[in-house]
Amino acid sequence: MHNSNVSVEKNVGGIVVGDNTHVTNNINKYDQDFLEIPLEKYGLGISPSQQLIDEMINIICHHRMLILGGSNDIDKVGIARNFAWHLSNHLQKEYSSSDSFEVEAKEWQRGSELLNFDQILEQTETRTIFVLTQVVPQDIDYDLSLIQKAAADSNHYVIFATDEPRAVWGLTDTIGDFWKDLEVDGLYKKDDLSKELKDQLKQLPWSLPDKISIESIAEKLKTPDKIYKFVELLSTEKEPLNPEEIDQLINLAQDNKKILERWFNNVLQPREKLIALGLNFFDGLFEDQCLVAIGQLADHEWYRRDSSLCALDHCDLQPFHNFFRPVEVKNDRQKRIESWLPEQRLELFKIAWNTYRQRIYAALPVLVKLVKTSVKRGVSRKKDTSGIPVGQQLYGSLGEKTRRYPLRTAISGAISDIGLIDTDVVKETLLRLATYGEEGVTALGVQAVAARAMARWHKLEQKEQLLQTIRYLYQENFSGIEENKKNKLKQNVRATIALTISYAAKSDPPGKLTEGFQEWLIKLLSDNHNSLVLERFRDQILRMLIPQHLFQLQEVLCTLVQREYGKISEDLTEKIISEFKSAYYNNHAYEVLDILEQWHTKCEPSEIQYFVEEPQITSRERLLITVVKTYGEIQDKKVLKQLYRILTIEEHPDVREEAIEVLCQWIEEAFQKIISVLPNFLPSLFEELDKYEQLRVSEEIINIFDSAYHTNHAAEVLDILEQWHTKCEQCEIEYPVEEPQITSRNQLLITVVKTYGEILDEKVIDPLYRILTIEEHPDVREKAIKVLCQWIEEDFQQIKHFFPNLFKKLNKYEKSQVFEALPESYWEEEGLSVWTLQRFVIQLGNRNWKNNPMYLIVILTAVSVIGILLVVSSIFFTSNKQQGKCKVVHGTKNHLPVRDYPDLNHPQKEQFKNGQQVTAIGKPNSGFYEITAPIKGWVAANYLKECQ
Repeated sequence: MHNSNVSVEKNVGGIVVGDNTHVTNNINKYDQDFLEIPLEKYGLGISPSQQLIDEMINIICHHRMLILGGSNDIDKVGIARNFAWHLSNHLQKEYSSSDSFEVEAKEWQRGSELLNFDQILEQTETRTIFVLTQVVPQDIDYDLSLIQKAAADSNHYVIFATDEPRAVWGLTDTIGDFWKDLEVDGLYKKDDLSKELKDQLKQLPWSLPDKISIESIAEKLKTPDKIYKFVELLSTEKEPLNPEEIDQLINLAQDNKKILERWFNNVLQPREKLIALGLNFFDGLFEDQCLVAIGQLADHEWYRRDSSLCALDHCDLQPFHNFFRPVEVKNDRQKRIESWLPEQRLELFKIAWNTYRQRIYAALPVLVKLVKTSVKRGVSRKKDTSGIPVGQQLYGSLGEKTRRYPLRTAISGAISDIGLIDTDVVKETLLRLATYGEEGVTALGVQAVAARAMARWHKLEQKEQLLQTIRYLYQENFSGIEENKKNKLKQNVRATIALTISYAAKSDPPGKLTEGFQEWLIKLLSDNHNSLVLERFRDQILRMLIPQHLFQLQEVLCTLVQREYGKISEDLTEKIISEFKSAYYNNHAYEVLDILEQWHTKCEPSEIQYFVEEPQITSRERLLITVVKTYGEIQDKKVLKQLYRILTIEEHPDVREEAIEVLCQWIEEAFQKIISVLPNFLPSLFEELDKYEQLRVSEEIINIFDSAYHTNHAAEVLDILEQWHTKCEQCEIEYPVEEPQITSRNQLLITVVKTYGEILDEKVIDPLYRILTIEEHPDVREKAIKVLCQWIEEDFQQIKHFFPNLFKKLNKYEKSQVFEALPESYWEEEGLSVWTLQRFVIQLGNRNWKNNPMYLIVILTAVSVIGILLVVSSIFFTSNKQQGKCKVVHGTKNHLPVRDYPDLNHPQKEQFKNGQQVTAIGKPNSGFYEITAPIKGWVAANYLKECQ
C-alpha cells in the first residue's frame, strides 16, 4: 500500500497543466479528486463493535471531523469506509422527517494533491461525507483547524485515516478531541469474528480438527483481514493440518512480511509472479488500466519470459484479491486495484529482488515512456493492433484526471521504492524524467514524478540517499551534446531538483526545515537565466513551503525579491506577498512581522540621496517596496507605525509613492480596524508628507469618511473630524504675507472642511461656523465658502435658519460669492426678483453708452435682515463718471419706471417700449444677458450721489 501522495500537475488560469483540458475553476474540478463511493458495499462485511461506532458518531457529529489513528496492523482504510456507511445511516435516521434530506459520500484519490480542501468543503452544496485515507499532515499543510471550521460551517463530515502518530500531527492531549486511536484488542466483537471465520472456512475442501475451537482462532486473529489471510493460507494446503500446523499459520497470518513472502514465493506460479509485479508497479489504478499497463510491460520486455502476459483479462486478477483488493467506485463499471498491506509495494519488490531483478530493471524504461506519454495530447485515441482503445483505458479522456494522475502517482512510488533498495538502479531513470521538456508540452507532469520519488526518501529518513542523488543530477554535464541543448537539459534538471527539495521539505514538521535545503534553493536561484526554476518557485514551491517554513526561508525569499529576473520578477514578488498575507492570517502573524521588520531594517542603513528626477530601482528599493506592499495586504493597525516610519525617513520617490498608495488603500479597506488610531496618526503623518502626497491622502480621507458617515459610522467620523479641528485651532498662526503657504496644519483643516462639505448634515454647521469665525488662512476660508455655497445650492432649507449668523462672519468678497448662490425661490418669498439682487447695468434707449452712460443701480434691497450693498464700480470709467447719471428702478409687471431723482413715495411709471435695448451685466466675467423675467413687486432704493 503506497504512502506517497503525488500530484504532478497544476492549475494556472483554469488550465490543468499536462492534462490537455481547460477547467473553468480550480475548486470546481475537485470532482476528479474525490470519487463517489457506494456506501452500501462497505456495510456488507463485518463492522467494528457498536460501542466504538457510537463513540465515533458522537465525535464526528460534535466536531464534524474524525481522525482514525493507532496501530498500523489495523485496516484503517476499510474501517473508514465502513464507518462512513454507519454515519450515513445515522444521519438518514436523524433527519428522516426532512423530505429534502440528502447525503453523499466521496473518497479522496490518493494520487491527487489535496489543494484548498477547506474551500472544496465550502463550495460543496450537498451534505457530504468525505473519506480521506492514508493521509499525512503535509497533505493539509499541518492545519486541521481550517478544515474543521469549513466542515462545520458547510454542514459536511470529514473522516481521515492515517498511519502517522498523533504527535506528528502536532496534536496534544488537550487539542484534537476529534482523534481516535484504534487498537486491535476489542476492535471487533468476538461473536462477529467467529461468525465471519465460519463463513470463510466453508470455502475449504476439508474441515479443521475437532479439537480446534473456531472461537479461539478468531480471538487470536482479532480482525477480519487477518481471518482472510489465514483462510488464504489454509486454502493452499491440499490436506488437513494438525493443531500445531494451524497455530503456525495463525502466527504467520499476523506477520505481514512473512505472509507476503510465502504467498509470492510458494503460492504463485511464474506467470502469476509477473502479474503480481505488474500490479505492484501500478498500485491504485483501475482494473482495465492495470491490465493495459501490464500489457505495455509485456509488449516491450516481459513477453520473452511469458508470452501469455499479452492476453490478460479481468479474470486473471482474481487470484490476487487477498493482496490487491478491488475497490468499488459508484456510477463506474470499473474497480480500482489497491494494495492491502502497509508498505506492501516496497516489501514485495524486496521479496522479488533476488529472483526477478532483471524484469524490474527492464520495466523502468517502459515506466518512463508511460509517464512522458501521459502529458501529451491525442494519446487517448491510441488503439492496439486489434482495435482495442488502449489509450482511452490507460490515459482516459481529454481532461480526465482519474487515470493520468494515479498512473503517474503509482509509477513515482514504484521508482521510489526500487531506489530504496538500490539507488544506482534508478539514477538513469530519474535523469531521463528530470531532463524531459518537449516543445509545446509541459515538463512539470514528468519532472514531478522524479521529484516525488526522490523526496519520498527523505520522508523515510533516507536523507543522505536523497542528497547524493541530487548531487549526481546537478553535476551531470551531458558531455558530447550541443551547447544550447545542453543548457536546456541543465535547466530542466535544476527545475526538477528545486521541486524535489520542496517536496522533501514539505514532509518536515513546521519550523524544522532540514539543514541544507535552504542552501540548495539559493544555489539554484543563483542562475539568473534559468527561467524554469523561477517558474517552479512562482507556481509550486512558494505555495508549498511558506506555510510550513516561513521563518527559515526568509533568505531564499529575500533573494527572490532583491534580484532582477526580468518579467517574472513581478510575478514572484506578488506571489511572495500573497503567501505572506495568507501566513499572517493563518497563525503566522509573528513570523511575518518579524521578517518584514528585518527586511525593513536591512534597507534603512543605506543613506542615499536622489538627485535625479527618476532614480533607479535597486535591490534595496525592490525589497523595501515588497515590505510596503505586504503591509498593505496585512491591514492591521500594528503596521501603521511602520508605514509612518517609511514616510518619515525614506526619500526614494517610488517607495514613497507605493507607501502612499498602500496607506490610502489601507484606510479605505480597513477603516473599522484603525478608526481608534486615526485622530493622532494622520496629523502626525501630514507633517511628513509633501504637498502632492498630502493632497492624495486628503482626497482619499474625504471619500472614505463620506462613505463611512453614511454607513453607520457617523459618530466616529464626527469625533475624528472634531479632534483634528481642535488640533488645528490650537496652532496660533498669523498670515502676514498676501499668499501664505499651505502647511500640513492647513491641509488637515482643509480636509476637515471638505469632509464637512461631503457630509452636508446640520451637525457640522457649528464646526463650519467656528472655522469662518476664527480661521484666517485664505485657502481654508475659500474652501469653507465653497462648502457653504454648495450647501446653499443643494439643500438651502437645511441651512436657512442658520444662514444669517453664518453670513455675518464673511468679508465683502465672500458675501458676494454666497449671495450669488442663493436660490431664486428664497427671494421670491420676499417679493423680489433674483436678477434685481445681482450686480448689473442697464443701458436705456439708443444712446451711446460710452459717451453718455446711464446706469441703473440697485443699492439696497428691501430685505432688512441682510442689507447687502451692491455697487458695480468696475464698469465706471474715470472719464465719464461725472457725465453718467444714476437711475433707480421701481418696477411692476411690463413697466420700467425711470426718474433722475425718484420720489420714493410717488414713483413715476413709464411704459416699456418696443425697440428699447435692454441688457444686463450679470456675474463677473460672465458676459451680457438679456433680461427675460419682469420685475415682480416694488423695489425701494436709496439714491447714490456718487456712482462708485
